[in-house]
Amino acid sequence: MPPLPEQQKIAAILTAVDDKLDIIARQIEATQNPSHYYVDSSCGVRAFRSQNVRENS
Repeated sequence: MPPLPEQQKIAAILTAVDDKLDIIARQIEATQNPSHYYVDSSCGVRAFRSQNVRENS
């Protein structure tokens, strides 16, 4: 087993990688769910809705 400081560095790196993978997975999911984006008709660009914005029903 590596010394404790080295284990802590390894754990920090693995945690950072895991966090980044979670972010990427959420981004992929968002791009595959059409309810999360809209097309701006003025320029035809797909933009993501803010999760804090409520739509009018």
